[in-house]
Amino acid sequence: MSYIQRFNVNHYRPSEDLKNLFEELIINPFNNHPPTQAWKDVVRSRNEGYHRNTILDRGRTDFDEQFNGLSPDRR
Repeated sequence: MSYIQRFNVNHYRPSEDLKNLFEELIINPFNNHPPTQAWKDVVRSRNEGYHRNTILDRGRTDFDEQFNGLSPDRR
């Protein structure tokens, strides 16, 4: 699965079970999300750096708050 790969050989290699769980809980819901306008504008049209730094505030985001048209559960 290319979503969890890194090119440094000194990194964690997840088990097949963990890869499958990540695919089920993260990758599939992301790829199959209903195409709302906010989802297109804020998520799909941006890169992963924007997702980490802006939407998720480097891991300090408040998931009870709306963000640019994304409901808290969609954030």
